[in-house]
Amino acid sequence: MKNTENDLDAIFNHDDSTNLFKQAKRKNIQQNVFINLILVLSTVALLVIIKWWITPYLLTQDTAKVETYYTVFGANMYVGQWQEHPKLLGSSATAPVYKLVDGIPVELKTVQHKNNTVDAFVYSDHGVFRTNGQKVMTFMHPNVMYKEYNKDLTSLQEDTLYEVALSFSRSFTPEELESQFPESLTPSWLWLDVFDENGVKAMQKEQPIFTEDEVVGISTVDQSGALIENPAAHFQEDLKLSISKNRGTDKEKLMQVKEAIDRESPEVIGAVVTGSAKDLQQLKQLDFVKNITIGASVHN
Repeated sequence: MKNTENDLDAIFNHDDSTNLFKQAKRKNIQQNVFINLILVLSTVALLVIIKWWITPYLLTQDTAKVETYYTVFGANMYVGQWQEHPKLLGSSATAPVYKLVDGIPVELKTVQHKNNTVDAFVYSDHGVFRTNGQKVMTFMHPNVMYKEYNKDLTSLQEDTLYEVALSFSRSFTPEELESQFPESLTPSWLWLDVFDENGVKAMQKEQPIFTEDEVVGISTVDQSGALIENPAAHFQEDLKLSISKNRGTDKEKLMQVKEAIDRESPEVIGAVVTGSAKDLQQLKQLDFVKNITIGASVHN
């Protein structure tokens, strides 16, 4: 009987009841913390898996923007093989941008997956240069009167292959231009006149000289140096693809090119030709060539 009374006292003892409630509450909190921790870790693991899965796709989209942009802008420029560096944070991709000088690749710079900006050049009395020492080609519009023109090629060396930029005195259709060059010289790139009448009028005062990164044109050879069949149609497809891939300011610039082409078929106002010093000397005899500048070079 005494034990029974003690048991009843224990059951109804306030202190013991409080301890039981505290223990139950503590156990419940521990369970909730454990469950929440599992949920957080599972969510983080899922996000990491998704990030690793989607990163290559995002990098591919970004590299496509840059690569297609260079199919429209840039004289005799090509983007090489991309090197992708996927990370959880700060993924990146880089690729070389190169020229083809008489079929030989000459690297100019390294471009990143989110960088289409025009380079900073070094200007000197000897011309415009990249920081790696390669000369930068420049172009002059035929309907703008410039103070000075130059067709001097005496600095060319016999043991070196060059690319040169030709600015014409008038415009040509691509078909007309085919018969204008000596047999030993074939343009590898054609500068298109995508400027409207108001744009040309505005240029009369400023007399802008365009660098090789700014101009729009048609490549007549592909990345390996092989001739492109129907370069004009190929350019149209490249332009459509580039518009679909790019965004923001770059897309606006590409849309302006498309509008110019849709307005009227643009004609050719300049070109890039590559070859030896001996072959390139023939260019000085072409009456329709108004200005010549030397670009990238490589020892033969």
